Amino acid sequence: MGAVLHALKENRRYYLVVKILLLTGMRGQKIFALEKSDLLPDKGMLHIHQALEEVEKKHNKDRRFRLGDTKNEESERYAPAIQEVFACFKELEEIQVENGWRDNAYKKGNGSLAIIDRNGEIVDKRAFNRNLGLYLERRGFEKKLTLHMPRHCYTTYMKLLGADLENVEFSLGHTVDGVRGEYLADLTPDYVKLLLPKITEMAEQVRKEEAV
Repeated sequence: MGAVLHALKENRRYYLVVKILLLTGMRGQKIFALEKSDLLPDKGMLHIHQALEEVEKKHNKDRRFRLGDTKNEESERYAPAIQEVFACFKELEEIQVENGWRDNAYKKGNGSLAIIDRNGEIVDKRAFNRNLGLYLERRGFEKKLTLHMPRHCYTTYMKLLGADLENVEFSLGHTVDGVRGEYLADLTPDYVKLLLPKITEMAEQVRKEEAV
């Protein structure tokens, strides 16, 4: 992923979105459904409670995605997020404000969303995915990148760094032996915090890979 991030650096929006996905293990449909109130830097967490839902377009001007529920109950969770993740969101917001996207979002009733498109609308995940792939292709990358791949890389990094696998599974919204992450969090509220040092290690490793 380091090489991919290095290639994306000139397009800060692509770079920041992919970096957030990598450092959190989120799915693409979750990152574009986050609201600003879901970013909890003081607690080192993101509140994941909704996702993009694809709808049938009846007219060309219709939007392809709307906000909906998460894939299942297990997917609603608090995910660990280091301060670098919140720095990425901050830079994204600066880009959106500077280019007038945030003003457009308020006019469209989407002002609460953390990430919007240039028109202030909910991001079209398909279009973003396609354009991201084309951007990398023009820079000589033969292997296709999708918004889901950083999630797999997150899991791989965590395993290689020796993170507790149950904690990793809960952070991804998976069940472990039928136990939901939110129930475990009630019993051991530090489970999210236990992953933060490993994610910090991962971020340091990724930065080294970017520099190569």
